[in-house]
Amino acid sequence: METILDWQQRGIIARVLDLSACENPSLKYRPARGERTFDEWQQKVEAWLFGWSIEDAMRN
Repeated sequence: METILDWQQRGIIARVLDLSACENPSLKYRPARGERTFDEWQQKVEAWLFGWSIEDAMRN
């Protein structure tokens, strides 16, 4: 699994490329709650959005 920092960096790059927060690539597949992979998926989604938000705050 990619590290949290990798997913944060992806979010930062997405914001630099002027992508919206809704374009988080992890949102394409959402495992069912309770699946073993759900927690990993949620961490990726949140890390990407955190990176995107950091870059967005720097721009505003």
